Amino acid sequence: MKPDEVVVDELGPRMVAYLSDHDTGLDACVVVDNTSAGVAIGGVDRMDPHVDARTVVRLARSMTWKNAAAGIPHGGAKAGIRADPAMPVHEKERLPARRTRRRDR
Repeated sequence: MKPDEVVVDELGPRMVAYLSDHDTGLDACVVVDNTSAGVAIGGVDRMDPHVDARTVVRLARSMTWKNAAAGIPHGGAKAGIRADPAMPVHEKERLPARRTRRRDR
């Protein structure tokens, strides 16, 4: 996923991280929108061949507002993976698992 032009305002995003792994084909974006109310929470919300950082930023912002409206003391975050959602389940599971696996260097 190539870095897109992300608009930053007074709320965030606080962090935009691009993840790529050529071995597995992982191409993803993780956005932490806001942490002023507490640790940001969210999840992988999109697996789409055309997902971009702007979309993930909007999803993370919606989590910030959703948590605030519900009185949950957390900020908002989301992740998006650029991949075909019709791929076999074992392939889907492999992509995020690879990004979270510890590697000793």
